[in-house]
Amino acid sequence: NNTVKGREIYTIYIKSRTTLARISAGYDHTIRFWEALTGVCSRTIQHSDSQVNRLEITNDKKLLATAGHQNVRLYDIRTTNPNPVASFEGHRGNVTSVSFQQDNRWMVTSSEDGTIKVWDVRSPWITRETEATVISTTEWGTAAKEL
Repeated sequence: NNTVKGREIYTIYIKSRTTLARISAGYDHTIRFWEALTGVCSRTIQHSDSQVNRLEITNDKKLLATAGHQNVRLYDIRTTNPNPVASFEGHRGNVTSVSFQQDNRWMVTSSEDGTIKVWDVRSPWITRETEATVISTTEWGTAAKEL
């Protein structure tokens, strides 16, 4: 069944009402791209190593980040390649949030392990890390220099 009805969705990405595509994912390990006008699923990607807790698209609309159990995967959504172009490992619990800086160079993640990590999107390395309580949402400030 490739309609929105009947799917248990854990997270959905809708950046604006004018976007013609919607992306959903959840505990079934499947990322689905939906046509907003018809409700038809136009593409799927298997996220086989874990459920998907959060979705985020870069500001230039080239990459999709999927936050899962202890990792974040980046997919190039301009292609039909179902494999991630990068994987970010380092959390010890479910990744609960992912956000990109305005220029898409930096990504920040938070996890149930109580850490916040800042990553260089060009390489899968942690550039900064801090301990915190469990955080469910992270977002860059308008100046793109603060969280």
